Amino acid sequence: MRTSTLLVGALVIGLLAPNSIAQPANRDIIRSAGIAGDGVFSGTNMGNGRFESPLNPSASCTAGGEANDGDNAAWWWFVPTSNGTVTIDLAGSNFDTILTINQSPPVTPVACNDDDSTNGPGDFTSRIENFPITAGQRYYIRVTGYQGDAGSIVGSINSGGAITGPPNDRLTNAQPIEDDTYLGSNVGAGIESGESSSVCGSQGSDGNNSVWYTFTPQRDATLRISTEGSTFNTLLSLRNASGNEIRCNLNGPGTETSLLSSVSVEAFARYFIRVTGSFGASGAVQLNVSGLSPVANEDVVQPEAALLVDAYPNPFVEATTIAYTLDTASPVHIDAYDVLGRHVATLVDGVQPAGPNAVTLDGAGLPPGLYVVRIQTPTATQAVRVSRLR
Repeated sequence: MRTSTLLVGALVIGLLAPNSIAQPANRDIIRSAGIAGDGVFSGTNMGNGRFESPLNPSASCTAGGEANDGDNAAWWWFVPTSNGTVTIDLAGSNFDTILTINQSPPVTPVACNDDDSTNGPGDFTSRIENFPITAGQRYYIRVTGYQGDAGSIVGSINSGGAITGPPNDRLTNAQPIEDDTYLGSNVGAGIESGESSSVCGSQGSDGNNSVWYTFTPQRDATLRISTEGSTFNTLLSLRNASGNEIRCNLNGPGTETSLLSSVSVEAFARYFIRVTGSFGASGAVQLNVSGLSPVANEDVVQPEAALLVDAYPNPFVEATTIAYTLDTASPVHIDAYDVLGRHVATLVDGVQPAGPNAVTLDGAGLPPGLYVVRIQTPTATQAVRVSRLR
């Protein structure tokens, strides 16, 4: 934490950083950059504003209270392959940092540091030392600025070898994605039991050193998926919920990176993206996805106009009411899912009368974050997004 006399420096940085600065790719938890092993990680929180998603928990250790959490964080994640401890040090960063380790699911802060007590004068960086970690558990690193301070993030992570590969090395640890760019690596990735090679490319070209991503569209969509920006010869494939390959590309036109264009996907079906190296190549992965976002803010997939749906209050704290109107009496099925696509509740499953109906989604036991409530009848499907505040 800087003293009030140093706050002018943060304000000057804010004035010098124009609004045109691009947001960092790893600006929230769903866009976390993967850490594949011990060493140095780097990035920035500049351009990220002070309006994080409610899914991103604030730092409880912030000097002066959580109101001083800058809410302008950058995120990384890792999955240990063995039990151990981890030390994370932001000593190379050039601004007043706050460091948090979160575990998931659900997203829960488990360690936090505002300023390292061993720092010298003028050093306001953070450090968490010898935090115990468990094999197979997802951990998320959040780095934000005190009172909105921002700059370059340079950190080191040391787990004594407990982190030995990318966190999304396994299909079961696939990284949830939306429309955007995602940064990571396939260095240290290996083949998992039952994993099938891609069929495109020459025989033996699939390096089987893959990393995985997953998404569930909220509407029928046509996607563009590429590995443009990756540093090695990639092989890219799209797979269904069973892991069976739908589309595959070894190289895009005139490049060693891969491109899947005009990819049709169906609403509410789960898909996986697999990125591997041609003949075992490895390096930095950049995955680019476009076409998933609803058009004109429409969260609806509606074959026929049989449903009128609303949610109130939204955002909510304790509970939200899902209101819907049916043209005729009809079987209705209503489910709620979290941002990772996991089923959290069945709200209705049976015949409902014509006219206005309502059901409550109880927030008790639900961590803060974004949820999708899906309503299905024999003739229509709609989805509404709701947000539970902390």
